[in-house]
Amino acid sequence: MEKKLESVKRDSRIEHYPKTELFSVIYIVGVPHFYYVTDKHVHYASEHFGGILNTNSIRDAEKNGVCCDICRKSKNKVLTVDEHKTALLVNCKSDNKEKLQEYLLLIKPMCEKDGHVGFVLKKGW
Repeated sequence: MEKKLESVKRDSRIEHYPKTELFSVIYIVGVPHFYYVTDKHVHYASEHFGGILNTNSIRDAEKNGVCCDICRKSKNKVLTVDEHKTALLVNCKSDNKEKLQEYLLLIKPMCEKDGHVGFVLKKGW
């Protein structure tokens, strides 16, 4: 997993988050997972939205029985596109709780403004 994250091109949606010597935002993760679009979503958008696949076409498709493929295959509740959230993955090069709290409080307003629901911490020390 670590090599995978390092090889991912830096996401422009997280460039504005400050980096410190000990902490940095490195990725956006899906909570509980990213919404997984299927060929049914694409077909529905093609038939009803002129081929435009976006949140509105996905919502409409869900009203007609199409859902996130990960949810469909799991034994858990099927979540709507709006119930799928995102969080920030924070790389931690220290286990200093006070400095971590300081960093998280620094980025929390930006996190909320960007619509993320919280943080996932990656141990990197």
